[in-house]
Amino acid sequence: MRRLLPISLLLLLSVSFAVVEISDCGNLLTADETYVLIDNVGSPGNDCFTIYAPNITLDCRGFSILANNRQHGVYTTQFNSVIKNCHITGFEDSIHIDGAAKNVLIENNTLDSQNKYLPPEGGSFPI
Repeated sequence: MRRLLPISLLLLLSVSFAVVEISDCGNLLTADETYVLIDNVGSPGNDCFTIYAPNITLDCRGFSILANNRQHGVYTTQFNSVIKNCHITGFEDSIHIDGAAKNVLIENNTLDSQNKYLPPEGGSFPI
């Protein structure tokens, strides 16, 4: 007798994470997506990238996030944020981790700002 997998299990197995190419600073809004830079970016405002949803990866792929004395290169309050392969320079804080941000992974970055990263208030943050 053959057994068939339930349809819900088959749908779950077919789910994949989206990859979104970006070439400008902005808000990263959709959970479970990987955003990849396709060029160097410059910040016209205070923050270049703000992560607004959990489980987001920002992969700069070796490109730079540049500014002239702006506030944050990358700002997150979100669970499971990943920031990797970035060169961040010219900000007050390269990476600012705030609030409820837990399990944040900062990997293979060059951080040339006044502060490399700021951990959540009152806590410590291992890189």
